[in-house]
Amino acid sequence: MGRHTVTALLLGGLSLGGCMGSAPPTPTVRLDPLRVPTPGASRLASVGFMAGCWRTPPGPGATVLEERWSPPEDGVMLGTSRIVRDGRVVSFEFGLIREYDDGVSYLPHPGGTASEHAFHLVVAGAGDVRFEAPDHEYPKRIAYRRTPGGLQARIDAGADDPEPRIWEMEPVACH
Repeated sequence: MGRHTVTALLLGGLSLGGCMGSAPPTPTVRLDPLRVPTPGASRLASVGFMAGCWRTPPGPGATVLEERWSPPEDGVMLGTSRIVRDGRVVSFEFGLIREYDDGVSYLPHPGGTASEHAFHLVVAGAGDVRFEAPDHEYPKRIAYRRTPGGLQARIDAGADDPEPRIWEMEPVACH
């Protein structure tokens, strides 16, 4: 059994949560073919500053964004995010950033469903990255920037978007 098959089986087992019997079938997660570049490739290192746990400051009546990103390892970073309003999760998303032989792509899974468009890394600087998917309806761009206080996330409809959505997040303990 290959490493990716074992990982898929482990993830599938975790999602069952120990429930047996009349539980609905667990969706199959297909990790193959996962084209991981040869060891030593470094393109994903430019996104590594996103690793960790982040949250917008909580406050009375505030909507809070929480994000968690794994460190880049073997050409892959995994992320989760959720928006909490009045103590309830109102939306969530999974994120997959993968390194390919020809670049780096970010595939968001809003509500657990894969986006129809991958966002390709077009800007990679020290603490500053931007992914773009010009054919995607909205957003067309997803950007992350390291700030003195933490991490800024931004989505927009392109360079001329008059109302980009921006979240300023602070580092928080991962648990």
